[in-house]
Amino acid sequence: MSLIKSFPEVEAFFIQSRFTDEQLLKFVTDIEAKYRDAELRNSISSLIKLKLLQFELQALDQTAHKRDIAIQKIKAKKHQEKIEFHGDLEELRYLSIENIAVKLKWSLNKLTTLLKQKNIDQQSSSTLNDKSFETVKDMCNARLIALDRLNKVKNPVKIINNKNKQKSLYKGIDVYNKIEALGLGKVIYIRKK
Repeated sequence: MSLIKSFPEVEAFFIQSRFTDEQLLKFVTDIEAKYRDAELRNSISSLIKLKLLQFELQALDQTAHKRDIAIQKIKAKKHQEKIEFHGDLEELRYLSIENIAVKLKWSLNKLTTLLKQKNIDQQSSSTLNDKSFETVKDMCNARLIALDRLNKVKNPVKIINNKNKQKSLYKGIDVYNKIEALGLGKVIYIRKK
């Protein structure tokens, strides 16, 4: 037994994906004209309120779902933009596993252990195929970037400041050179603002 009676007109109206306030008001007046009994009108109005609430909740769920999808797309795009591949990474694709270990400054045992963790079993003299290289690409990229950072720390670039620049616009003999040449009593220096 249902507490709210079922009315096919109400069900048919709310099947629509969109409707205006005018259409809803016209529908309510039509229903009130059709059903004169107060008890039926109350049950119809409660059913309409329930359907409106359900309609609004579905709309909110759809907008929240669309917003979540948009946020996920933005995060994925930022993640893709964030990943910068090192310039030497493509060079590693064609090297043997021994040479890759040398380039990454890892021991051969360490690299083979890491490759086995990624389910790659190949001889040290062979090169990685495309599928195997794609699985270890991020690892190699991270190692190359770390090596670059280490090199920057070990060999910092010195910034040279030229402190011998003349501060004034006048490029000739400055006041101190005049004092040195003529003496303090003969040079009167007036500071301009």
